Amino acid sequence: MDELFDDENVNERIGEDIDYEESNAKVKKPNMSEDATKLAYREALNSFYRYKNSYEDAYNKMKNKIINNTELSWKERRIEFQKLKPKCINCKRPVGSIFTIKQNRETLIRDLHAMCGDRQDPCRFSIQIAVPYTTTYVETLKIDRDDINAYKNEIIKYKNDMIFGYLPAERAVIVFEQIREDLTSAVKRYEGSLEFYLDKTNSREKRDHLRQLTADLYININDLKTLMNEFDRSGNVQFAQQAVAIYINDILPKVESIREEKYAYSAVEYDSDDDTYHLVQKKMTIEQQQDNLLSDREEVVKHFTVGVGKNLKMRKSRRKTALSLGEEEEALRKRRRMTAKNRGATEFVLEEEEPEPAAPVVKTFEQELAEFGTPTQIMNASTAGNKKLKIEMVKGQLYTKDPATGEFYIVEAGR
Repeated sequence: MDELFDDENVNERIGEDIDYEESNAKVKKPNMSEDATKLAYREALNSFYRYKNSYEDAYNKMKNKIINNTELSWKERRIEFQKLKPKCINCKRPVGSIFTIKQNRETLIRDLHAMCGDRQDPCRFSIQIAVPYTTTYVETLKIDRDDINAYKNEIIKYKNDMIFGYLPAERAVIVFEQIREDLTSAVKRYEGSLEFYLDKTNSREKRDHLRQLTADLYININDLKTLMNEFDRSGNVQFAQQAVAIYINDILPKVESIREEKYAYSAVEYDSDDDTYHLVQKKMTIEQQQDNLLSDREEVVKHFTVGVGKNLKMRKSRRKTALSLGEEEEALRKRRRMTAKNRGATEFVLEEEEPEPAAPVVKTFEQELAEFGTPTQIMNASTAGNKKLKIEMVKGQLYTKDPATGEFYIVEAGR
């Protein structure tokens, strides 16, 4: 399924026939896992916006070319704009493509629709996705907090009205009681949302796990310092070898685990505007922050068809030679086989899971070393670290194995 929606360059896939259709309420086949369903929906959604962005970028380049042409007068530019006919993102004919995003005011569901711009003789390009209303937990908290402040302001307003005689005491009692109930409900709702948000971002289990990882890391660092002090005092290389093994096998993995535990996203991003690199770390991704307020209304991929199809291909092939017609038919047969493989009658079809093979017998490092024999080659600890090779101590001696060659090496300190 992944390769079906891989659109780093959208135009590379336009010639393929990909046809998926869903007429039921959910994009799910029997025995399809929840993760597979989410993946199919997410990939289809990403493909819609990639097609849309690719089409709009190409259209804007055509318009900018006319705008920046100083040799044309404004009148001539208007004429050129009227002649401007962008190509369909799918069939490449100068008929354009239509991308629409509409929201139902009652259900709040957004309907994403993409189609060929030729409504008389359209190509097969058709995408239709129903996207439920979502918001972020932060936005939900803000809404609840604003409701609380609004009720507090109402209390102040009606209290002033009562003091200055604009509101009778009998009426004030009824109004304050109603506002009190609304305020209590809003506070409970806010506390529930806040507790849920904190549990997702900074749960007790996550804090305990992070605290344990940090404590173990400090223990490993102290062990490393102790070994290096012993090495400085005695000059015994074995202490340095043990220190290197702790650094590679214990400290580096724990540092990586702590980083992954703290940040859901951590990467160095390139900014092409000022040619700089920036470290970006986020405790939660945007997807993790989203909350589907209408959980009973699930994501639906109603239709997803990409490819020029048989009719358009055959219209083009009439002008070709007999040899090219044969090649065209063979290409169509290949695409038809690919389409049939990846398509169900009215739903997404994922590859059925194959039975898991029997787990292979995993040998320990010491067993592999015993079968290999006594190594004769020596590798510096820094070289092993740069290659990210795992160092093991066997009977007081450090060894490492290069998985690429299967060779074992004796590890010594030094560069």
